[in-house]
Amino acid sequence: MVFITQDGGGTNIVPTIGSWTLLSGSQAAAQAQRTVCYYKIATSSSEADENFTGATDDWIAHTLLIRNVNTVDPINTFDITNSANSTTPYLDSGTVTTDENYCTILQCWGWDGLHAVVPEDPNVIINLAKVINIGCVQYVGYYNHNTAGITTAVRLLSEVASEGGSCITVAVNDANPSTPKMSPDSVRSYEVIKRYGGITTLAATVRGFIRHDAITWQDHTNISASTIDGLAIAGAATAFTQVNYISTISDWGYYTGISQTTSGVNATGLWVGATHTIPAYDFTAKILSVDWILSSVVTSRFGVRGAIIYLEDSAGGWAAWQLSRRSGLLINLPYVNFISIDNTPPLDSSGTFDKTDVVRVAYLWHKISTNTSAQIMRTKNLITMDRVTFVDGCAESPATPTFINRILSGNGCYGLTSVQGKGQALIKCGVRIGNGSRTTYFDASATSHELPANADRFWNIPALAGGGRYRILLSDNGTVKLTSCIIATETKQEFIIEPGSSPLATYDFTGASIIGYDVTNDEAGITFNSATFQGCDIQLNGGSMDGCNIVASTSALVTNDLSNIENCSFTSTGTGHAIEITATGTFDFSGNTFTGYGADASTDAVIYNNSGGAVTINI
Repeated sequence: MVFITQDGGGTNIVPTIGSWTLLSGSQAAAQAQRTVCYYKIATSSSEADENFTGATDDWIAHTLLIRNVNTVDPINTFDITNSANSTTPYLDSGTVTTDENYCTILQCWGWDGLHAVVPEDPNVIINLAKVINIGCVQYVGYYNHNTAGITTAVRLLSEVASEGGSCITVAVNDANPSTPKMSPDSVRSYEVIKRYGGITTLAATVRGFIRHDAITWQDHTNISASTIDGLAIAGAATAFTQVNYISTISDWGYYTGISQTTSGVNATGLWVGATHTIPAYDFTAKILSVDWILSSVVTSRFGVRGAIIYLEDSAGGWAAWQLSRRSGLLINLPYVNFISIDNTPPLDSSGTFDKTDVVRVAYLWHKISTNTSAQIMRTKNLITMDRVTFVDGCAESPATPTFINRILSGNGCYGLTSVQGKGQALIKCGVRIGNGSRTTYFDASATSHELPANADRFWNIPALAGGGRYRILLSDNGTVKLTSCIIATETKQEFIIEPGSSPLATYDFTGASIIGYDVTNDEAGITFNSATFQGCDIQLNGGSMDGCNIVASTSALVTNDLSNIENCSFTSTGTGHAIEITATGTFDFSGNTFTGYGADASTDAVIYNNSGGAVTINI
């Protein structure tokens, strides 16, 4: 399938070599552009290149290979929606009603003009590609529609209100809906509280996402706090404005620059900045993410406290967290900060702060010197995350670290994850593999997953304790492959096979190294096989372990059934037990070896009987 957007739109776009089918109606130009869709059934593993002809102007083309398609009846249904008028700063996709289960919904927007676009809700659509050309823009994405019926409309926001275009929605039939092989999808990732970009004046000529709930910025005197971390809030700004800013990574839209001119500041300095209200928001179990830049001369105008973010509840209670000390600041360098509101102690607070009812946010920086020139803090995205849940996928197209990166770094949200090399993923939020109902195929073989290093090394804030949990919740036909995979953290996180994860699913941990986690297997019939656990705490609440290496555990492995541990090797840290048994009974215990543990009845004997009664071990 190929989607082509062409600026001007005055001439039909046609293939000149192969046999392609035009999606009916997609040749109609709209708002000074033309976006068409052609498709064909591949007949070989190496399809010939194609030439498309049309007007001499700017072109964008994206070619998609869609696997496991019904080649007799590939297109279930489709819709083409054009921009209603040229002053609307968004375009809603049409909806379609499918008569088959398990359709892949592909969507392509073609826009006139040079500007950024972004989905309003990043959880709805998986970003595949976006290109901004000199005269046109194209965005392509997909999602899985597993139950026949009406699909979801997706709104794409435009940075410029005076431009418009078309959206094509295509439902593609699966080859075998009774046992579908879908591409991977995500049902939960992150929530956008505010997208900043440009200024909030509602005018067609303004660059920036024109929000339906336009932000009313106020200066720092509108927050409840009078001092933060012993430093006073400055008096009212003598000049306060917004400015646009685009950086080298701003192809998803501008930054909002908060320009603040403040007098009366001495060598000790004061907090200055800007604030606005938000709809009441519950930050429980969420990680806060914010993109920001400081744009002035760091050494001469900023105090050692650097920059902070401030949250305030509806009763006026507040808390503030460090974004960066001055020592970590570089001019015009974009930063992305992640703060676990539950687990990261604030820099300062009012003492009583209701994180379930936050209604105000502020961005503040420590200004020193008597220089009254404007300073600018630029912000881009205010986002929260708890965990991203991966579903669907198949052996030919599994969920992978690269797919994780697509979910958490696409749609205008930079820095939530990164991938380098073949598959080293740095993930800054929790991951759930499967949701217990949709068949999930997750393959992280020969990859590496790591949480970022402790943030206090760079930003003087604690690490994201409890923010990077791995959970597995598979349905009967699900698969998780972690063969030769490294999953590591230097801040203790949780790795959990959840209750309800199906024993009928496939679990393969051969050669995996899980480092630094609190590991829990809550489901009988599920086995950790042939893996290495280093520096972990392990609880087998019904689950089992076979052929594993347990090295330098921070506490004894806890189990209620010793027969669930077979062919494992335990290496002591020098103190403590290898295994703690919590239930009485008689247990077979075979193939296990122990190195470095103490004599019977010592504090570092191999097994600690904490059952409250007699335990008989048949070796």
